[in-house]
Amino acid sequence: MSDAVLEEEFSRAEGLLFPGLEDFGITPVEAMAAGMPVIAYKAGGSLDYIRPNVTGEFFERQTVTSLAKVLQQFNGAKYSSAAIKAYATKFSKEKFTTNIKSFLVECIKQHRSVAKNVK
Repeated sequence: MSDAVLEEEFSRAEGLLFPGLEDFGITPVEAMAAGMPVIAYKAGGSLDYIRPNVTGEFFERQTVTSLAKVLQQFNGAKYSSAAIKAYATKFSKEKFTTNIKSFLVECIKQHRSVAKNVK
């Protein structure tokens, strides 16, 4: 599926259900980049990107009862697509590139500082 088709599908959905336990989980972040709220299991990587009532909702346990409770109360219309998209930019490729470059520059500066003191 192409990125354009995926983005179109995301834009028509009320939300993305992400019931798994992942270290990060790129699919929910892609959905958020398209402005879609995410319903996720409250563990793992979802703790890094889901902000209740802003980018989505959590369910506490991986059980039908726990998920059903959240789904019954979920209203995708209460979310701001623009706010979700804006929040998702912190996980963008550009943001990553900027942050990793800054980190590496700082490491090089520290290495040079230590090397000067060793001589």
